[in-house]
Amino acid sequence: MAVTHNVLRQYKDTSANALQKPEVVTADIERNVSINLAAQADAVIDFRVTQSKLQSLCLSASQATTICTNAPSTGVPQDTINLTAGEVLIWTLAMDTLAHCPFTGDVSALFVTTTATATQLDIRSLQMA
Repeated sequence: MAVTHNVLRQYKDTSANALQKPEVVTADIERNVSINLAAQADAVIDFRVTQSKLQSLCLSASQATTICTNAPSTGVPQDTINLTAGEVLIWTLAMDTLAHCPFTGDVSALFVTTTATATQLDIRSLQMA
């Protein structure tokens, strides 16, 4: 059964006009995470994706957060993604190409570090079977 996510990118300058680019992404598998984290280093999040099958990804953190893939920050992570407080990182295959994907390879786990007392981390993704 196909799953659809609606992605909306918006750009607004000092005028009242907002430029918007809506995108509909459809794939076979939806993998989402919503978790509230206390201050900690390398909290392990069960999140697995095959990079070549990934169609869309959204990462959002309410506080400054570092996300490492496949290994903790004290090891040799495949990728290190730093999100500022309130940042939303949006990537889709159709708009951004695989070369610009935040994950440079397959992901078997995420290791999340935050120093805030309460951080809401949200991940939304779609991939093909």
